[in-house]
Formats: sequence, C-alpha cells, structure tokens
Amino acid sequence: MTLAWLWIQLIASTAIILLAATHLTRAVEIVAKKTGLGRSFVGVLMLATATSLPEMGTGASSVLLDEPDIAIGAVFGSNLFNLVIIVFLDIAWRRGAILGAVSQTSTLVAWLGVGVISLGSVAVMLPHYTGFGAGWSIAPMSMLILGFFVVSMWAIYKSDLPMAPAADRGSDDHDMSLRRASWTYATAALVVIGASIWLAHTGDGLVERAGLQASFVGTLFLALCTSLPEVATSFAALRMGAPDLAVTNVLGSNLFNMGFVVVLNDGFLTRGSIWSEVSRVHAFTGAVGVLMTLLVVYGLRQRGPTRRFGTVECVGLLLLYIISSIVVYRAG
Repeated sequence: MTLAWLWIQLIASTAIILLAATHLTRAVEIVAKKTGLGRSFVGVLMLATATSLPEMGTGASSVLLDEPDIAIGAVFGSNLFNLVIIVFLDIAWRRGAILGAVSQTSTLVAWLGVGVISLGSVAVMLPHYTGFGAGWSIAPMSMLILGFFVVSMWAIYKSDLPMAPAADRGSDDHDMSLRRASWTYATAALVVIGASIWLAHTGDGLVERAGLQASFVGTLFLALCTSLPEVATSFAALRMGAPDLAVTNVLGSNLFNMGFVVVLNDGFLTRGSIWSEVSRVHAFTGAVGVLMTLLVVYGLRQRGPTRRFGTVECVGLLLLYIISSIVVYRAG
C-alpha cells in the first residue's frame, strides 16, 4: 500500500469521525434536556465519553495490532491536544478570557484530571523501575486508576453544578424524542468506533511505510486526529454561548481517556500489563499534561477584568505542547 493512499485513508477516516461527532453532540443535548439530569454530569458522562470514543476504538485496535505504544501514546497525546483546544477557544471567545468566564464546575473536573493523569504517569514508570504488576493481565495501577475514575464520576454527579442551557436550535431538536435521540447517539457512536479502528490500521501502516516511531505516531499524529470530536463539540458549545460546556467537555474527555480508555487497553493486552511494554516517554507526556492542567486550574481561579486572549495560562499551554512535541519526536 502506497504512502499516498495511507494519507487518503487517514483524511477519510478523520472526516467520518468529525461528522459523526456532530450527530453525537446533538443527541446528547436532547438526552440531557429530556432526562433533566445535571448538566455537569451529562456533559462529562455522555458528551466527553462520546468524543473520547475515537481514543477507545484506536487504542483497542492498536493493542490488537500489537502496537501498545500507539494505544497509550494516543491517550496521553490526546490529553495534551485537548488542553490546547482551550487556547483556540480563548481566541474565539469575544467576552474576555474564556477560563475567567466559566463557573467553578470546571475546576472540580480539572483537579480530578490532575489526579488521574498523575496516576497514569506513575503507572508508566513503575514496571520499568520496580517490575510491579508487569505479569498481571490487568495491572494493579490500572485497577487503581479505574477506581479513581468511578469515584470522580460520583463526585461530579454529587456536585450537581449545572452547565449553561443549550441554545434553541429549532423545532427538529425539540421534537426529537428521547428514544430517537438514544438511537442517534448509539448509531453515531458505532460509526465513530468503526472509523477509529480504520484510523488505527492507517496509523500502523504509516509507522511501517514512513519509518515513524510508534510513540511519536500515537502521541502526536493519531492524538491530533482522534481529538477532532472534542474540537467540533467544544466550538459548537461556544457558538451556543456556553463556555462552561466547551471547557468541561475538554477536561471531561481527559478524565475519561485516562480513567477508562487506558484501563480498557490494558485489558485487551492479555499477555501481561500494557504498562510494561510502552515507552517511558509517556511518563514525560503525562507530566506535561499535569502541568498544563494545573495552568488551566490557575486560569479558572482568576476573576475580574482580563485580556481578550493571550493570557499567561494560554500562552503556557501552547508552549508546553510545542516543547513536549519536540521532546517526543527526538525521543523517537
């Protein structure tokens, strides 16, 4: 298979993911409206979960293709790119710095993200230095991460801090029944998973044909593609005038990526723990993710008059992403 054909497949699979994500967002909005569940909980549980389906599909497929580095790299790299989305949201938001415009709902999700990414970084390093959990089908650290994720979802649910209401998007949305919205959600989710598996096969082909290192492809290349649903849904929320939903979607996706997707990847690798077979560079990527999330927490705590864009935290997010990309590339 030629390199050009692989690139064509990459573009096609990415476009399908992006289109399906639009239908997912619409369905999730209707489910939230019809059920009356807390918007923070629905935003993280359904919207962030839906937009993280590419990472889930890509990760599972990559593990089955015996490319665990791509699977873990896609998750850690997606975390970084998701946080960079906030920079572009800040530029697009015309009412001041976006992190100063959202409620403290996002702060809880951000702190939980710091915790779960930190656990993921420790999980990468432990087998390399101690051998802890290397022979387990599912590593103890993976079980700890999953437990942290479950507690995090309970905390978000109990906080019950509402997001901004969805904008009126026409009678078609309001007339859609809960059953129809659920079917739309399920169908679009299946399309995203299928396109993600295709994307993983394409990434594996690019590794072989272009001579790229698997950690680099997973962390930067596939992570960029699989984060496109977060881009689409976050900017859609911004157009609705709902910065809370936009920011919480990004942060919630990171929480789901680290708390559930990496554990699922570990389960798919039946010969032992996935953490013992991946590059230590992912621990560095995780540390950068923690620093970037702490910058977001700093921005969320700022109140009062702020510049329209170019805040210290957003500049820091962009610089950290560029530096980490260079380091991961050179490490390969």
